[in-house]
Amino acid sequence: RMYFMAKKVKPKIVHVHDIIALPIGCFISRRLRIPLIYDAHELQAEQYRYKDNLIIKKLILLTEKFFLRYVESVITVNDSIANEYVKKYKIKKPYVIMNCPPFEQVYDKKNLFRKTFNIPEEKVIFLYQGGFIPGRAIELLIEAFLSLNNKDAILILMGFGPLEKWLIKYTKESSNIILKKAVHPDELIKWTSSADIGFSIIENSCLNHYYSLPNKFCEYIMAEIPVIVSNVLEQRRIVEKYKIGWVLEANTVENIQNIIYKCINEDLDIYKKRLREIKTKYSWEEQEVQLLKAYNTVIQKGTKN
Repeated sequence: RMYFMAKKVKPKIVHVHDIIALPIGCFISRRLRIPLIYDAHELQAEQYRYKDNLIIKKLILLTEKFFLRYVESVITVNDSIANEYVKKYKIKKPYVIMNCPPFEQVYDKKNLFRKTFNIPEEKVIFLYQGGFIPGRAIELLIEAFLSLNNKDAILILMGFGPLEKWLIKYTKESSNIILKKAVHPDELIKWTSSADIGFSIIENSCLNHYYSLPNKFCEYIMAEIPVIVSNVLEQRRIVEKYKIGWVLEANTVENIQNIIYKCINEDLDIYKKRLREIKTKYSWEEQEVQLLKAYNTVIQKGTKN
């Protein structure tokens, strides 16, 4: 179906997202004689779900190695993953295009969380947004906030996923843990900016996680809220470089609580000022320049050929 659709549309480029689409993308590219771009948005063979499945990992590596010979350009989400592809397959360094939201000014906080859940101004709102799935240290966040001595810290979990039913139980038992359904992407930054601090924690359980730069991390930057991150390479590098948040030494309840106590006593306006200075760099408008560059390069190369 994809081949006949492509034959009808007559595209100038085939852009495949993830390894699942790579073989059919290559087939279309070869049959229609148009360039192929491989958008490897993760370190495919090093994902956590394949951690103990050596057969699947080997198949992914062989698949990429075979089809990369037909790819004109590769795209990844950060320098660490780009460098891994260079090292594994001896290819030209991929284009780095981060998963950033469109630029959006935050002129004043809408305080949507405070208005919706009647949260007093003196309380500090900590936000986790994204998928309620294992591997994101959500269980540690719940445990940390349940046993906090300082109840001025409120945790809001905004999103959806398989852990939702489990989370509902704890929101009923606790006065400082709130569950919020996911919102439309067009409304996301308004809600995100209504928090004070964001959590972008991931378990360092595989190389893909160690190199990860989640969407929520860039969304927190756009919303101008400082961020608490795990001690993983890409997130730690940005947080420390621009001083826009805090890095956990390790994902433990004690470390999370220590950071929470520290945050409550800091002047968050200093962090927000730094976030305003860098948010343009982490906007989609900045990233699409690289995407258009990749497109133009492969189109020009295809025209010459």
